[in-house]
Amino acid sequence: MKRSNRKKITRIIYGVLACAIAGQAAWIAATVFMPRHAAISDPVTVTVRGDIDNPGTYRVPRGISKFEILQTAGVRPTSNIAPFNLSAQVDEDGAIDVEQSATPIGAVQEKAGVRLEFYFGELSIIAADGRTRPAQEGLSMNPGDRILTEARTQAELSVNTYSRIDLDNFAELTVEKIGEIEGEKNVVEFYQRSGVCWYKMVYSNRSENFRILTPYAMITVAGSGADFLIETKYDEVVVHNIDGLVLIERLTGEESINLISGQTATIFSDGRPFQVQSITADIAPSETFSELIKEKTNYMLRHMPLNLLFCGVPDVYYFISLRFEQGEAHVVQIPPTTSVEQFVQGILTIDQAHLHGGPIFASTLVERIMDTRIPKYCVFDRSSIIKTASILGDVIINIDPKAAAMLRVSSGPQRLSSSQLLQFLRPRISGWQDSYKRQMTVFKAIFESFQSRGIVLNALLATQLVSGIETNFSSDDLMRQYSKFTERNNWSFITHTLPTEPRQRGKRVIHEPVLDKCRELVY
Repeated sequence: MKRSNRKKITRIIYGVLACAIAGQAAWIAATVFMPRHAAISDPVTVTVRGDIDNPGTYRVPRGISKFEILQTAGVRPTSNIAPFNLSAQVDEDGAIDVEQSATPIGAVQEKAGVRLEFYFGELSIIAADGRTRPAQEGLSMNPGDRILTEARTQAELSVNTYSRIDLDNFAELTVEKIGEIEGEKNVVEFYQRSGVCWYKMVYSNRSENFRILTPYAMITVAGSGADFLIETKYDEVVVHNIDGLVLIERLTGEESINLISGQTATIFSDGRPFQVQSITADIAPSETFSELIKEKTNYMLRHMPLNLLFCGVPDVYYFISLRFEQGEAHVVQIPPTTSVEQFVQGILTIDQAHLHGGPIFASTLVERIMDTRIPKYCVFDRSSIIKTASILGDVIINIDPKAAAMLRVSSGPQRLSSSQLLQFLRPRISGWQDSYKRQMTVFKAIFESFQSRGIVLNALLATQLVSGIETNFSSDDLMRQYSKFTERNNWSFITHTLPTEPRQRGKRVIHEPVLDKCRELVY
């Protein structure tokens, strides 16, 4: 064969292979489990108009979701996306008209709350009616509750969103008011009868007001907040203001001062004028409460769960909680139409919250629903699903008969390639309910692969995983959590669906979370 002919044949073969590879890549991209009925065909033209960052005409793949189109176009705080079904796919030329909302999105004022976050040693909680309440982390305080710490005991309370109070041994603190309305202020008030307490009080909005009563004076947090220590003794009260501004007033109203950062004020029981001086070098709350900080840190490292929000663009949401102490992995499927109206104005559902504020905003709302901290998130789109599946390699999945027929394999445990795995997750096989079940099947299979060491996480693999997705995990984070995970052998994998009640909202059905049940779900 002539050399020139061989070159021609070689070019033809390479051209065919290139087309085949491109076609295969496009086909794989279309099989990601998010689109309901995506199909490879000519692109469509969509015009986005109205209250949007980047209005204009977009040529997009047929079957793309409105979520993805609006994400590209860029929504504003005033963009009214409540009428849209963000999961709906665009299959033909058309337009998306985004109206301007009368009120921009904003947080609904959270109810005031005081909670026992952590303690060590012996602690008593006496209710207003005299009965003893069980001391346990996460316990919500009620007005009239009295907290007493014994010898070698320290405790931490949380107040509203950002504030904390640490109690030293032999302290007595009573919760007087929680969110009582006085004028235009929501007042949280405590009575410190004895001992030493460290207050780190931060205002999250202008309507909050924090006050601490003592036997001889009232201390009100001013400005944006303050960091201060109060020592209550039998004949005097001493206030060490480390940072910020506090107002100190006698209970009789005869004397008052503004105590600024770096000052100490002594209020005497015999009515002498306040004594104000500079804070001495030996006032170091972090040293006083070093044992509390150490115990809490050790407890969190050993026992606190790993909570994360898993988001799949445009409409897949899971709350995942690895509870290391109990050896339980909880996976909660959250409908994208879960209502968040009671927590934020101008947004109807969790997928709209994700579009407006990203995964951090969505996770804060799921925190409110589940009443738990969710510090981590990961977001998968079409490309990151493919990349992650390729990194993890073949996974053994228990294939149901309907999916087996589509994949042309036998039902039961099968080792699937990344492309087969993506096909397995497609809703168009037998509907969304089956797709949700298959998503759980894949979660469990990956979980069991890690547990059985079928997948071994190392530094290189961890780096590859976090680089391919949108997440606030670092590779070091993954390695630390993996180390804790592999310390146990007897893990349980538990699946849930978020307890909700459907209700009609215009032409849409949204799902109202049943908060009491949601907050008991994984505990």
